[in-house]
Amino acid sequence: MSNQIPPNPYHHDYGDDVENAPFAGRADALARIYRHLARSDSSGALCILGRRHIGKTALLYAARALFTESHLGAYVSPRAAPIEDETDWLLLWAQAATSSLISAGFTTTRLSDLAPPEDDARLWFEQTFLPAMLGSLRGTRRLLFVIDDADEWMHAVRSSILPADSLSYVHGLIGRADHPMDVILALGAEHENQIPAFAPLVSVTNVIRLGALTRPDAEWLLREPVRAAYEVNDSAIDAALAASGGAPGLLQQFGYLMYRKWSINTVHSEMTADDIKAMLPTVYAYGERDYAELWRGLNTNERLTLTAISTITQSDPGAAITADRIESYLVETDYPLDLVSINAAVRGLEYSEAVILTPGEIRLNGGLLHSWLIDHARLGERVIRGEREPSRASDRRARVDVSTRLAERRAGNIGASRRSSIRLIMLFALALLISTAILIASVASEPPGLPNATAQPTATLIGTP
Repeated sequence: MSNQIPPNPYHHDYGDDVENAPFAGRADALARIYRHLARSDSSGALCILGRRHIGKTALLYAARALFTESHLGAYVSPRAAPIEDETDWLLLWAQAATSSLISAGFTTTRLSDLAPPEDDARLWFEQTFLPAMLGSLRGTRRLLFVIDDADEWMHAVRSSILPADSLSYVHGLIGRADHPMDVILALGAEHENQIPAFAPLVSVTNVIRLGALTRPDAEWLLREPVRAAYEVNDSAIDAALAASGGAPGLLQQFGYLMYRKWSINTVHSEMTADDIKAMLPTVYAYGERDYAELWRGLNTNERLTLTAISTITQSDPGAAITADRIESYLVETDYPLDLVSINAAVRGLEYSEAVILTPGEIRLNGGLLHSWLIDHARLGERVIRGEREPSRASDRRARVDVSTRLAERRAGNIGASRRSSIRLIMLFALALLISTAILIASVASEPPGLPNATAQPTATLIGTP
């Protein structure tokens, strides 16, 4: 019997290949993909939308692996292979499909004698490559191109690297009976406003938005791949979910760290909440870039509202946070918002999965996000209006990044403050100059040899009659 420990099943860093990492959940998304691919009248692409590291690439790989009976999936990443012209772009598609064909065990005789594209890459792709590729597939399989980082495709079009009709051209290929193929795109949520530009290839009704994993999905992810090695108890599952907010990348990191802990000491056969707590600093550092990207994607009111929620949560952990409570907090700062603006901001934050809405309460989505906000999101020294206990006032101070301090809101106040300070300095200097002049004059006029003369005051800013 070998005592060799199997490799860690979880992916360690965002740069790792996630193709073979454990995949959990997404049943609704996969069902939607299945229905789309099964439609005989499908004439467009499906778009997978989601924030950074929410699992878009993993879902593309899962779809490619799941529908092998009906499709041969080819993974294309324009970010991995920079696009220089349309010939490069279509060759990237052709190479991905050929690689998948070889991996699936099909013969490549039809492809071995293909002439390379010459002046017309589209003509070569349609009339030379696709017929040879589809002829190599046995049965009724279709080609499925899964395009990751589709924003790079759009960037190439807008930069005139690719023709303006590049998307329309692919849309036309999907609808042709002699070219049975389908396309699925993955697009970051920060590029959501670009979806209309993908028409006619993608319609707004053919978009799947990915969110955080549910508890059952997170439980499967952290337990099933390692069930033969160690147990992850309920308290550990709860702690990992509470910290990560269900973000798949962060849960993968917890899984990786737990497996590493066990591989170093196999006697440690049960992971608990204490183990998760010890891993928090590492997972926090792992997720910092994602939280920074989330922050960059928020508008001014959303940032103010999120910072208020964070600060109230820190100062009063058990309090139920509502829009009224946020308004009361912000009115005591230099950045007040009305209820209409706060409610609109909360809806935006919920859409971004920064907060969770429950009846009568607004909560931050994850303890690690709260830690990041404490470290990076502040409103500056609050202007306390009205009397308040000193400890209460100090507890309710918030911060915001200096670079995003909403200069437009404070330009008037800052300018007035600076002008007042300059005037005060000038008045003080003038008073000092006058009093010094008085002193010099009095000393000069005093007769010499008066030992009991009373010294004159050096400066008197406020005199009494």
